[in-house]
Amino acid sequence: MAKERIYTIDIARAISIMLVVAGHFKPDGSPDWWMSIYHVLHTFRMPLFLAVSGYTYIYLERERADKRRSYGKFVLHKFQRLMIPYFFISVFVIGTKLLLGSGATDNPVSWASFHEMFYYPAAAPFVWFVYVLFFIFLVVPLFKTRKGLAVLFVAALILHFAPVHLPDKFLYVSYIKNMLVFFVAGCLFHELRNVRAFVMNMNFLVFVVLFVLFYMAKQKQWDMEDMPVCSFMASLTGAALIIKIAKFISETGKVQQVFLSVSACSYTIYLFHTTFEGFTKAVFAKLPLQLYIGDTAAFVIEAVTVISAGIILPMILHYVITRKSKIVSYLIGAKYKKQSLLSGKILCGEQFK
Repeated sequence: MAKERIYTIDIARAISIMLVVAGHFKPDGSPDWWMSIYHVLHTFRMPLFLAVSGYTYIYLERERADKRRSYGKFVLHKFQRLMIPYFFISVFVIGTKLLLGSGATDNPVSWASFHEMFYYPAAAPFVWFVYVLFFIFLVVPLFKTRKGLAVLFVAALILHFAPVHLPDKFLYVSYIKNMLVFFVAGCLFHELRNVRAFVMNMNFLVFVVLFVLFYMAKQKQWDMEDMPVCSFMASLTGAALIIKIAKFISETGKVQQVFLSVSACSYTIYLFHTTFEGFTKAVFAKLPLQLYIGDTAAFVIEAVTVISAGIILPMILHYVITRKSKIVSYLIGAKYKKQSLLSGKILCGEQFK
């Protein structure tokens, strides 16, 4: 059962990073049907990613019960695994944008961005997750007993719904406020076996119906704050829906290894997917496919190619770096190892240990 749970959560991480990559493909003039898909994915993709990270964290903590690290060593380890890559990718992206010129890139930067990156993700908005996850790791270890996690969950839930508007561009405290509860929910999902068994054994269609109902209820306005309870429940049921799909994949075993390979590269994919997506979109901008196959077919081909590039090319990069360079592996938060991604020796939460 333990092995099944590891595979299920790793596959859920793989699905979540795929959804993140897909969610970052939103070119100007996107058709309505794609924007509808985008808004559905936006409801639960990052809550799912945080819940999976929370589950992985507490799973590894329980596995290492006899080798506990001090709080200081734990924080230092997380700084090395999360913030070193954060600063590395920030410098890389800011430097690249400055070389290309502000008019040639989205989210333009200036020389001041090298200073601003210390208190908010100035390089690119998507890097907020790494920044927020590190600050979550500063808090959660202080509450890692079951009772402590329960207390923290209640506090995080209250904080999530508190009608307090916090700044986005200073330490991303508004994101910490809204996302902490999902990380702790992932921790409790591991700890509360009866709850986990109930969720995992519940009929798949139940979660489909619940998600659709909550999603439709919050659709009065796109602003998440207008229907906070429905938005929260849509995020939870959507995440549970993906975990159920991950469990099904782990039981079939047919494409399991593909998802496990993606999971092992999840952090590298997160850091570099927008770079590869951007290059691929630039290539398509030079190809007038619409003139030959129509707008819809051209968009579908571009979407599939760009999203695939955002997943596969970072995986290749991860594979090359972790075999060739200890230094660059350290800079991107990966483990240096001479091992094929398809060897099957993939550990739960490799990128977030």
